[in-house]
Amino acid sequence: MKQNQKLTEANLKLGETVIELKSKVRELEEYSRRTNLEISGIPETRNEDTMRILRDIGTAIGVELHDTQVMAAHRVPSYKQGRAPPMVVQFQTKMQRDVWITNYKKNKDLSARRVNNAFPDTRVYINEYLSPDNKIFLAQLKERSKQCNVKYVWFKDSKFYLRRDDGEKCFKITSLDGVEKYR
Repeated sequence: MKQNQKLTEANLKLGETVIELKSKVRELEEYSRRTNLEISGIPETRNEDTMRILRDIGTAIGVELHDTQVMAAHRVPSYKQGRAPPMVVQFQTKMQRDVWITNYKKNKDLSARRVNNAFPDTRVYINEYLSPDNKIFLAQLKERSKQCNVKYVWFKDSKFYLRRDDGEKCFKITSLDGVEKYR
């Protein structure tokens, strides 16, 4: 009986350690992406010039883009059928990336047509580029938060946050179980 209790306690501690380590791995994965952003909603065209598209997006959100600010820009596969592959942009600095995100938030009604008149009038989104694990975790976190009547869930600077309601304090979340603490 005592041995069973010791093993149960050890198992609980190991479970907590695994949760902590998963959280740290997610943070490290995001840290390696700290200068990247993801742009979705821009239709893919044959022989497209990603730098030209980026300059057009920059103009639409009020940011001047210089070629030297971009280390890489390319499309990545979309996880959803029928959706144009998003563009991933790696900037030289996190500050440059953050300027794009800040200006996008001021123009949240950004459409592909505002970027280029030839594009359809579809919504364009600009966000931090999350790792696949973090995208899944964010989706799970949002679902769990709905069940717990949490109004806001978001990701910023490699961390997940929630706010139960308008005007309330926000909390950093590292596991799905953390949502229940703030019911």
